[in-house]
Amino acid sequence: IDLNRERTVALEAQADALAARDDAEELMGFVLEDLFAGLQPLGRLDLLGQVANQALNYYTSENLRGEMTDQGLLRRSVALRHLGAVFEEQGQLEAAESAYRGSLRIAEALAARDAMNFGALLGEARAHIGLASLALQRDESSDALESYALASEYLQELVDSDPSNGEWMSRLADTLTDQAQVLYIVGRTEDALAVLERATSMT
Repeated sequence: IDLNRERTVALEAQADALAARDDAEELMGFVLEDLFAGLQPLGRLDLLGQVANQALNYYTSENLRGEMTDQGLLRRSVALRHLGAVFEEQGQLEAAESAYRGSLRIAEALAARDAMNFGALLGEARAHIGLASLALQRDESSDALESYALASEYLQELVDSDPSNGEWMSRLADTLTDQAQVLYIVGRTEDALAVLERATSMT
């Protein structure tokens, strides 16, 4: 009887903990998805600065292999990528890199589990775009080019899977354009021209 009672108490505590985590995930998702989407066009991501560090600690301290669905993990990946953008705007490049790489790790794990997980592929691409932006701010052109190249590969996979998807094609064209600008800056003019021609054909 005592063992059964203890087991019941443990199961109830576990259920409460999972419910609390779900509530926290929902709140973090609202802050880092809905509010982010509303504030970014206004150039006011600074308003999320007060919660950014707490959110990063929350996501990096949680066991990502816990009882979460692919959809829940993908949502975490998006949230971490948005955190990276908040930190980047504030000039906190180390924190931004930590967030972008956390986002990338989750997206890579999801893509390895399901090669047709388009959300994961897009997550990989956008995390690499964020890392490329950080590399440029650090004058690390070779790292930026590597990240842009990886992002372009993932976006090309998406475009190949659905050539009629204008959003994916537009993202790929924008990424190629950014890549070409870096190639031009480092003196690789012919390579830059080839990449620009590819982007232009999509546009």
